[in-house]
Amino acid sequence: MTRLRSVFTFLVMTISAMCIFRLIYLSHLYTRFSYWKLTAPTHFCGSETLAMDESTLGVWKESPLFRSTEKDTKQQRSREKEREKLPVCPNTPDGLLGRQVINASVKFTMEQLNAQNTKMRPGGFYTPLHCKSQHKIAILIPYRNRYEHLLLFLHYMLPVFIRQNLEFRLYTIEQTGECPFNRGMLFNVGVLEASKDNDWGCYCFHDVDLMLEDDRSLYTCPEKGPRALAISMDKWNYKIVHPYRFGGIVVMSKEQYVDINGFSNLYWGWGKEDDDLLARVEMMGMTADRADKTFARYTMARKDHVQGPGNPIRYKLVRDATYRIAVDGLNTTVYKVLSRTDNPLYTHITVALGDTRNQIPSAFTQH
Repeated sequence: MTRLRSVFTFLVMTISAMCIFRLIYLSHLYTRFSYWKLTAPTHFCGSETLAMDESTLGVWKESPLFRSTEKDTKQQRSREKEREKLPVCPNTPDGLLGRQVINASVKFTMEQLNAQNTKMRPGGFYTPLHCKSQHKIAILIPYRNRYEHLLLFLHYMLPVFIRQNLEFRLYTIEQTGECPFNRGMLFNVGVLEASKDNDWGCYCFHDVDLMLEDDRSLYTCPEKGPRALAISMDKWNYKIVHPYRFGGIVVMSKEQYVDINGFSNLYWGWGKEDDDLLARVEMMGMTADRADKTFARYTMARKDHVQGPGNPIRYKLVRDATYRIAVDGLNTTVYKVLSRTDNPLYTHITVALGDTRNQIPSAFTQH
């Protein structure tokens, strides 16, 4: 009898401890989530003279990612009908060159590049003429004051995309004003704007200073989870310095990007927005994929390039990445397009970004 009483007492104490622990954990979750009841931006960062109204705050809703009209559907059907008679492009493209040497010190002019890439259509659009591509991809580059690197990128990377039989369009999204660079929000803007041009199967988020050395590393839409491509770089002697690195270049499907609500909009300044992205991917039950390191080798345009100022609270932000996923991202991106130019080799979009720095709780901004 005494033994049964002891067992019963032990069970009661164990269950009580578990309930207390559960309550503490739920209280912690409530506290963390309550931090992130974000308000809408009240002005554009570095462009305070621009007006911000209700239509600006809801600009993300205009993307076909969140609404589809009969006009969008008809345009897409018309494009598909034109190419339905072509054979499907092979899984392994013909004409790949393999390992190539990248000379990052060579100089080009835009006129030279335009003359070299006559297959491109205005706005940086390309689709194979001999077969129907299996991969429709928008390539997005966040941009500010990197024209020399852009020229190198166009010279080396456009031929790679063409040889890989991609249907693609290249976008540069430039941030105006003097505010710290917000790479993640620029990618969100790029997705929202690019989705108005085509029903892209996937999106490639690409730094402007990285150039592929081996075109056997394919920029195809991922069959599994979101895929990181920038596995090894000459800057680090092609060593894997961070086995879980998810920055530089990432490809994911349209559905995957919408499911994780895109990038966070809160990372002003260099660092950690890619770790935040990885946390979102894992939270949504996806498995991050990585390209084959044998082929995924990159040359960095300027290995001595000085990074912009780091985000002083980036480590605090990434710690709470999964608590903000529903209220910070693609569906809360506030921006205003100032100009859009369809250049021969790329579409250039200049934007003012909604200042989200006032959304960050004061507890996070205290050092």
